[in-house]
Amino acid sequence: MTKTYNSVTKLWAVDETGDLQTSETTAIVTQVIFQPSAGEDDLVIEDGRGNTAIVLKGNASDSSSVNWQGEPGGDRFNGLKVKTIDGGIAYIHLAKK
Repeated sequence: MTKTYNSVTKLWAVDETGDLQTSETTAIVTQVIFQPSAGEDDLVIEDGRGNTAIVLKGNASDSSSVNWQGEPGGDRFNGLKVKTIDGGIAYIHLAKK
């Protein structure tokens, strides 16, 4: 299990729950790609206050990837936490400043 952050590419690769820490207090998320390990796996991402921010659900019939595209320039969140990830891996792209 891992939560890996690459500060050069601004990419999280996450397959477990927990806080996502970077040097910035505000995370600007541009895209999330969720590759479930089985159909109907869930991914729930919260902001730092515990509010549900992003929810993705795997397809019922297969484990193809599910994408979430943020607003142009990204969506701003004060902190990020993966609350639920049933299986698979989530790639969370942060805006490059």
